[in-house]
Amino acid sequence: MNSAPSSSMVRLLEETCPRALDLAEDGAPRDVRVFAAGTAAHAILEDWHKASITAQRPLTQQETGEIVARTIASLAIEGRTFRGNREPALPADCVLEGADLAQGYLRAVGYVLPIGALPEHDLTVNHRWEPCRPDDPDALWRATVDRVALTRDDEDEDGADTIVVSDYKTAWSDRENKIESLQLRGQLLVVFAHAPDLWPEAYPTQGRREIINLRTFGTYAETIDLADPSLDDWRAQIAGISAAFPRRPKAGQRDALPGLHCAACPYRNVCPASRYGDAASLSAQIEELTDALKTAKADEPAASPGYQQTAKREPSPTAAIELLARAAPELRDERVNSLINDLLNVTGIKRAAKRLANPGEDPDAIAEALLVSTPSARWSAS
Repeated sequence: MNSAPSSSMVRLLEETCPRALDLAEDGAPRDVRVFAAGTAAHAILEDWHKASITAQRPLTQQETGEIVARTIASLAIEGRTFRGNREPALPADCVLEGADLAQGYLRAVGYVLPIGALPEHDLTVNHRWEPCRPDDPDALWRATVDRVALTRDDEDEDGADTIVVSDYKTAWSDRENKIESLQLRGQLLVVFAHAPDLWPEAYPTQGRREIINLRTFGTYAETIDLADPSLDDWRAQIAGISAAFPRRPKAGQRDALPGLHCAACPYRNVCPASRYGDAASLSAQIEELTDALKTAKADEPAASPGYQQTAKREPSPTAAIELLARAAPELRDERVNSLINDLLNVTGIKRAAKRLANPGEDPDAIAEALLVSTPSARWSAS
């Protein structure tokens, strides 16, 4: 079954291969350990949100604790149901980590929801940007929104309504850099298309995209007029991505492209083509990893999963000479310079700069002038 593309499916394709899309559409069991803590935090917040709506009042800390306890037990023992498919139970430690994230956030906001906020919504639009089912042949884009709300500015004479789409994040690095993402743009456009059904008596004129970081408690937002021409550009961009998205053949499957990325695929344990854990392919994996590790030691960027290139600081070739000129100008022996350069490190330079700075000089500026940046390639799971 072909379902409408979404930002999560696009990311799955980017990080794995087309066959993973088939497994996702078929509801194949995922390796939930890949994102267990985040899954637990989202599930707890969704259950708390629904309970708050049912109570029609803010829940107390004790009531919230009882909801969290029930959700924890369900996730760790039974697993959760995602888009109609039952998933395996989550590791208990990951569930507790997710609970800590969710409860920490709720304490920070005082266990209060924005007025009129609705819990997780799974919405789809067709090519005319009208609401439709995910399996509609004309489906264009699908968005799962963690929280949607409609707010009104009481100080505005016109009482302008604002659509608010909020996305919970659990990575330390998720900040305003995610506001202009495909995910948040798509969410706002899809919710806007569904607004007449969600809020029949409202006439929203503005849209607000929010990133809520559950680790830092930071909220990063951007508001845009819903008549802004940029929204037409966003629609055209999403339509282009949807058109290029690989569709499943009527009879058959999308291509499987096994490789190094299999190790990070959430369907690695059920995919027949996966290279992950297949003893027969270990030699090929070792050879592939060897090439990747050689690349990781080089200074040039590598277009491979898990690769990160950062800058590391180290002493400049003239650092010893310049420090000696301050400390003991008479020692201008090249052998002394070479020896000190071999012994110098970043911490040593900073300490020396503090001791040798003249009155009125900034030690940090001295140290900075004696350091250079060099690329440092490395691999990680993030």
